Amino acid sequence: MLVCQPSSRVRAALIALLLARPDYASYVSQALTGLKTKDAQTLRFFYTAAVNLQQEYEGIFQAALGVNWYKLPDLFSDELGLTGDSPAARLQHLAHLHAQSCGENLNWEGTYENAAQHLIRRWKMEQTWQA
Repeated sequence: MLVCQPSSRVRAALIALLLARPDYASYVSQALTGLKTKDAQTLRFFYTAAVNLQQEYEGIFQAALGVNWYKLPDLFSDELGLTGDSPAARLQHLAHLHAQSCGENLNWEGTYENAAQHLIRRWKMEQTWQA
């Protein structure tokens, strides 16, 4: 599973995968049962980031996915204690919680946004190539 990979870039690809294939949300709860505690927590954080990024860029994702559009259910915000009035505010709070949880004071918010932006750029390039 992506969340267990040693490369942080590969782990972060999980966010893009969930944004591109929101139907995979149905497998998340089952995936948690087979993960070590640290990896399960990372999956919760990345999944919750994908939920909020999908809300933040809803129009882009809905247009790109068309009939395959599926709104990711919010599975972990309550469990994580996530608060905020907007997707951007929730992402900021999530990044803070993520840093506290793993003890790594990284730019988690930037990591989440970067995954979404790479996916959006790829979709835009694909549209250009098909034109």
